[in-house]
Parts: sequence; C-alpha cells; structure tokens
Amino acid sequence: MGVTNGVRHIHMLGHIKMRKRINQFLLVSLTVIMVSSCDSRQKFDSNEWKKNRVDWWMTDVRENMVDDLIQSDTLIGLTGEQVIELLGEPKSENEVELESLIREKYGTDIDPEYISYLLLGLDNEEKVRNYKIEK
Repeated sequence: MGVTNGVRHIHMLGHIKMRKRINQFLLVSLTVIMVSSCDSRQKFDSNEWKKNRVDWWMTDVRENMVDDLIQSDTLIGLTGEQVIELLGEPKSENEVELESLIREKYGTDIDPEYISYLLLGLDNEEKVRNYKIEK
C-alpha cells in the first residue's frame, strides 16, 4: 500500500506542475492579446481621413492614423495644394502654416474637452518643412 500511495503522490505532483504550466501559458497569452488589442493605431488612408470630416468630433479615426502619417514622412516637401489634396481643407492656413484638425472631443459642456491639431510649417516655397501635433 505504501508504494501505491507514493505513485499516487508522484502522479499528483506531475498533475499540479502541468496545471501550473497551463495557467502560466494562459496568463501570458491573455496578456499578449490584451496588449496587442490596445494598440488602436492604423495605417494612414487619405480617403478615410477626409471621409471622417463629418463625424470627426465623434470618432478617433484621424487620431489613430496620424502616427503613421508622421512616421512615414509623407508630408515633408509637399506643397500646400498637395497637402489639401491629401488631408482635405485645413482648419486654417496662411503663408507659413497649415492647421489640420485631428480631433475635437466634447463632453456635456459647449466647450471642447480635448482638441488636437496637426500643424504643418511651410518654407519660402510653401512646401512642408516640419510638422507637430498640438493638443
């Protein structure tokens, strides 16, 4: 009877170790899934950017695309006209800067809770020389 209890004890230890490994695997898998699903960035799409003009205040589509747009250096060297073709009409423009609205978020008040703009600095030839996001 002692041998049987010993075998049973070893079997139980193996079972416990296996369950621990399974639980660790599940925990790591769930963590990876959660972290990867939190990244809401998306590839810049001119049509989507311009399409969301009507509901820009309701969604964060532009905000999710702006990182890709900036990291790709697509804007540097474009003329003001090319920028307007790519992004649509700016919120404001002058000889040295174009201002494109990324997002304006409202709460219950008439004043926005959050506003972000893409500011494009233009050189003497009215080409984009730099940009920044202003919140």
